[in-house]
Amino acid sequence: MHARRVDPRFTVRATAGSARDGPATGGRYPPAVANIDPGSPARSLATRTGVAAIVGGLGIGIVLTAIVAGAALASTDYDADAPTGPGAYVGRVVRQRLIDDGGATAPGFPLWLIAVLQIPLWVGLLGAPLVVARREGATLRDLYGLRFERRDVGVGMAAGVATQIVVVPLLYIPLFWLLGERDLSQEARALTDKAASPVGVTLLVVVVLLGAPLVEELFFRGLVFKTLESDTRLGPSVVTASSAVIFGLAHLQILQFPALVAFGVVAALLVHRYGRLGPAIWAHVGFNLVTVVALLAA
Repeated sequence: MHARRVDPRFTVRATAGSARDGPATGGRYPPAVANIDPGSPARSLATRTGVAAIVGGLGIGIVLTAIVAGAALASTDYDADAPTGPGAYVGRVVRQRLIDDGGATAPGFPLWLIAVLQIPLWVGLLGAPLVVARREGATLRDLYGLRFERRDVGVGMAAGVATQIVVVPLLYIPLFWLLGERDLSQEARALTDKAASPVGVTLLVVVVLLGAPLVEELFFRGLVFKTLESDTRLGPSVVTASSAVIFGLAHLQILQFPALVAFGVVAALLVHRYGRLGPAIWAHVGFNLVTVVALLAA
């Protein structure tokens, strides 16, 4: 029996640069969702605190990324004709490399710098839930459900892989019919093409398959999801959809947006069902792994 070959055109760029309360209360959740693990997080989070942390985390991550990108590129010969003055120099380099030349996947943007730029971004995304947890006097396990069980690997990986190879192609069939066929893997291919050496492959694995799933799930399915859930006016469906849309918007990828939202919904449903982030984190690994394997093998 031959393994199914994944068509790279239908792979979405790996997502590199929200947890459920315990037993259902107040009848908000249907019985199927309410029957979750007893070890799920039971702490509540003030909506205002969560919103401030979300905005602050994203803002700090973006600003720090721009500063580090400017400093890194300014120390090289990427733009020797930039105007004098550190502010103008950094602004010109960042604008040219991140906007005019097509972003981090542009041909002249090295893989090592893409990896480095994840650090300041993750400072914001990881720092926000950490600060909130400390403020609330809670652990990440208690507040966001950051814990794992052995079965999370199989459940999460199966959900992530199925989303990438089944849900995403089905989702884009009508879109391609309306808009004409597009290559969803263009940005992902530009990223994997930079991994031409063992060091490059290692960096790719660390960023896409290790760092991004943990950091992004803690932020989006931890802090964002928990903040939305704390608003008693929002039902489970609205919380799930809203957290998925925020996840998709944060990646700033127009063509990949529907697929990212679809994955966001799957990850949020896993959090609803199991009451912890473990399955969602492994789903993120599986979702990204399909892209990496398909493009490296192409």
